[in-house]
Amino acid sequence: MGCTAIVGVLLIRPPIAGVAAVALLIGIWLITIGVVRFVAAFEIAESRGWNIVAGLIELIAGIAIIADPNTREGAACDSHRCTG
Repeated sequence: MGCTAIVGVLLIRPPIAGVAAVALLIGIWLITIGVVRFVAAFEIAESRGWNIVAGLIELIAGIAIIADPNTREGAACDSHRCTG
């Protein structure tokens, strides 16, 4: 419920900035879940290899989303500075 409200508020802003902000949230979420899955893989012996691989893929995907300069520019954009 809380995430839905945050995404809704972000999308009310100018569309480009809203989509970029949602992309940043997804990137942060992927990094967080990747780290948690990677660490949990060493706690639970069942499917350890797959959890390590999945955690690393999620971590790399999150970093790639956050490191993309277009995502950062869109998130910092407001209606006065965006050129579309």
